[in-house]
Amino acid sequence: MKNLIIILFLSLLFGCNNYKNSNSKEILPSEAFFAINNWSAQRAYPYDYVNDKKFFNEFIAIKNTLQYAKLSSPNNTWETMGPHNRGGRTLCVATNPQNSNTIFAGSASGGLWRSQNQGAPYSWERMITGYPVLGVNSIAISPTDSNTIIIGTGEVYSYQGSNIGISVRTNRGSFGVGILKSTDGGNTWTKTLNWQYSEQHGVQIIKLNPLDPNTVWSGTSIGTYKSTDGGDTWNIVDSTFMVTDIEINPLDTNKVLIACGNLNSPGNGVYKTNNGGNTWQQVNGIPNPVVGKIHLCQAPHFPYRRIPCYSFQF
Repeated sequence: MKNLIIILFLSLLFGCNNYKNSNSKEILPSEAFFAINNWSAQRAYPYDYVNDKKFFNEFIAIKNTLQYAKLSSPNNTWETMGPHNRGGRTLCVATNPQNSNTIFAGSASGGLWRSQNQGAPYSWERMITGYPVLGVNSIAISPTDSNTIIIGTGEVYSYQGSNIGISVRTNRGSFGVGILKSTDGGNTWTKTLNWQYSEQHGVQIIKLNPLDPNTVWSGTSIGTYKSTDGGDTWNIVDSTFMVTDIEINPLDTNKVLIACGNLNSPGNGVYKTNNGGNTWQQVNGIPNPVVGKIHLCQAPHFPYRRIPCYSFQF
């Protein structure tokens, strides 16, 4: 009995540090942190993480089966049961420039959606891209041919595996598979910038040249890309990480601004080119370092006046 009392005393003595006392406050991860990790663990079982290569291979296998064809058929028997009073995050919205009744929306984890009734309730349908797309972060529709649509995939907040500065939300966002293009109004898609999930990249913004829609700019987590053939092929023109916004001068489209950086990624700031992306220089006057996201806005009647807007995420 005496030995038992000694053991209990030692357990209480050395175990007391696991509990917060009146003079200190213990900081625990949020319940959302445990919930999202549990969600991920269920889908990764029996592994510790989702193997990107195996995931993509299984997606392709299912895509080519008759069962997938039935599920993606417009004549399927499934209907939405609800709830209809709530939804997830919407990352971008674009209206058909030649038919304002048609609206496209990119979601954070539900892919691409389309309404052909001005976005009215119950009018939205999920677009089948043929690729494992979760986050759609940007949509660009050609002003001269609205059947041509380009979307950027992925919602990336981290830089090379960092914890995005918020320790309890390490699983936030989703990685992309590159850039997709449709020439038939969104019915079928081809991948024109080919990425894999395992590369952990994302396309943040896509902008069309207002004077020449065949020239397309794309801001990504690994730099700025440019296409001169309507988004069919891409070349990287600047390698500054985490491009969050692009502004093109409508009077001289060789002049382009890019906003770079998020949560202390290297080289953050605003950069400018006067020759269509051949050379770049950092814009002076922007607070350095920038620890949040930068968005650019341009006065339509004064295109040479641009305002950097800082969006900080904590």
